[in-house]
Amino acid sequence: MSTEEIKKRLEAALAGPWVEDIRQLLKRVEELERNYYELSREVTLYETAIEDALNELGMPTLDTPAPVANAWAALYVVRNGPREDR
Repeated sequence: MSTEEIKKRLEAALAGPWVEDIRQLLKRVEELERNYYELSREVTLYETAIEDALNELGMPTLDTPAPVANAWAALYVVRNGPREDR
């Protein structure tokens, strides 16, 4: 088989409809990656804002209202993962 024949066969194989499906899937993966990174940045901004607000309230003590203590606990879990993951 000559190089030209191999080239023609490869071009024919790459012209199949599945190639376009793969291209569309790759575009979708890229879009999902962009969305993931954008959401990650947004989550980090929210985490920082929550942490700043909680720092203004002070570290939780036995007298800390439950919603504030729960917010501290939630922030800790978001940053460090649930206990079984550690």
